[in-house]
Amino acid sequence: MTFEQIENLTIEGCLVNLKLRILDEMGVDTSNPDVINAYEFTEEDLQIEFEEYIDDLMAEELERLAEIARMEDIHARLALIKDLNYANIILRPDVSNAAKFVKINILLNNDHAQAEELLAELEAKDIELQTAINSTEYKEDRKKEYPSIEEILHIILDHGTDSQEYIDLQAARAAIKLKYPKPGS
Repeated sequence: MTFEQIENLTIEGCLVNLKLRILDEMGVDTSNPDVINAYEFTEEDLQIEFEEYIDDLMAEELERLAEIARMEDIHARLALIKDLNYANIILRPDVSNAAKFVKINILLNNDHAQAEELLAELEAKDIELQTAINSTEYKEDRKKEYPSIEEILHIILDHGTDSQEYIDLQAARAAIKLKYPKPGS
């Protein structure tokens, strides 16, 4: 029941539920519907029970919405993992990726705590993986701009290490290193 629906409830519309709740609290067996008519209920008793009923419904709705938010958070966190397939392979090489996704979906429907635990494991592995990728990415960027081995050998063999060409080569390499620094430096 939504908050709007709860706010629109009236004592009259909930009369049977309120009476059953009061009788349950008294320990009366309510399996026989005629038992409701055997008891007198004061307006004050009904009003107090109505307020408690509304509070219970509000708490249930808050719990339901919190669970929806938790599920949405899990899905959003799964979507943020950059290389989920690779993380899956590293975490559980004996379980196929398809099986892993099925397991996550089953957990999302049944055991949110376990799904969150698995997700935290995957997120940690993803961070580790991304850090490793980022820590070597500068090397790949540098390689793309460095002169080829042939060019370097040509300069050294044809001009020597005391030549202007060699000094220019070293300056170009230094500029590339500045352009793509090592992470953390």
